[in-house]
Amino acid sequence: MSGESDIALPAVERVSQTTFMAITWTATWFSFLMLVMRVAIRLRTLRKLLADDYLVIAAWLMLLTSASLWQDRIGAMYWMYDIQTGERPPSLDFIDVYGRFLPLVVAWNILFYSCLWAVKFSFMLFFRRLGDGVLSKVWWWAVMVLTAIGWVACIADIDWGCSLSEITFIMQHCILKSQVQFDDRTFYANMAVDVVTDLLILTIPFRILWNVRIPFKKKALLLGVFSLTIIIMVVAIIRVALVKGISSEVRVSSIDWLYFWSNIEAGIAIVVACLASFRQLFVYNKESQEGSGRSGRRNPWSLRSLMGFTRLTKGSSIRPLQGTEDTWGSGRGVHAGSHDSAEHIVPLESVHVKQSFEVTTSDSNSATTRKVKARNGGYDYI
Repeated sequence: MSGESDIALPAVERVSQTTFMAITWTATWFSFLMLVMRVAIRLRTLRKLLADDYLVIAAWLMLLTSASLWQDRIGAMYWMYDIQTGERPPSLDFIDVYGRFLPLVVAWNILFYSCLWAVKFSFMLFFRRLGDGVLSKVWWWAVMVLTAIGWVACIADIDWGCSLSEITFIMQHCILKSQVQFDDRTFYANMAVDVVTDLLILTIPFRILWNVRIPFKKKALLLGVFSLTIIIMVVAIIRVALVKGISSEVRVSSIDWLYFWSNIEAGIAIVVACLASFRQLFVYNKESQEGSGRSGRRNPWSLRSLMGFTRLTKGSSIRPLQGTEDTWGSGRGVHAGSHDSAEHIVPLESVHVKQSFEVTTSDSNSATTRKVKARNGGYDYI
């Protein structure tokens, strides 16, 4: 038998049942509204959904499932709080109800981390389309593998024993200080994995933008869009800080307070994943207005579309950047002065000279003679 000094302080109610469910459903339906707007923008600009869109949709479905489970089973958690405060007497019915409630803690943990990681993988697939080259691909795969390992680690260190065991074992073992301290360490470790994987994912677009020669305003705008994941990191840190506090006392974490902030973080993660699509719509509408008479159509989700580049057309002047040699082979970029007032610096590897030749021949007995036509198609993005 463990002594009284070995038992941690009990959890206390931190947020009312009404507030808990109100915030949970608000996060769920507000993120759904943003998701609908993301899907609408994708269908308007690309005419289809991509893999990263389906991952965000999956993330929202997991949040919806979690909210629905809370709506159905939240009464057991607040029944426990009422017994602790003496508002309701303990009963055999409570033990039965609470015994069915605890296994759902595992389900909520799996749904929460899977929701966050679905958003992470969505960003990974999006960033994969922005860069090319061997080094970029190697780094992308390295980050992808580390992110996947992080998800597995967060699922593996869930305290399965204190959720799926018999209720008598849980009530005797899971309130010990040693067990609570172990749970706290895994809680902090999961937060660290969450934040570190977000930082690793951010290195992908930052590395691309660091090497691209574009106007500072466009670079700052793109950095701002890609840095939205910092919001998720901040919320993750706030969640842990508010749940555990700064007290030196060993106390069982309040389930209501923990999942209150977990639902908020999951909702914000989905919203952040949808915000980047608004930049895509802006660029698409601008290009539709400026180039409605231009033949051909570009991918509005490519890096240069996100940057708002205009297509180089025949007659555009091209000259090397200042400070670079006046040779095609050694230049790192070119300066394109279009017919618009703005001047754009674009990567040299994106500019190609397109020459097309049309050759027609006729029979020697024909009145027409052999002729060769050549035409220069000008400079263009491909």
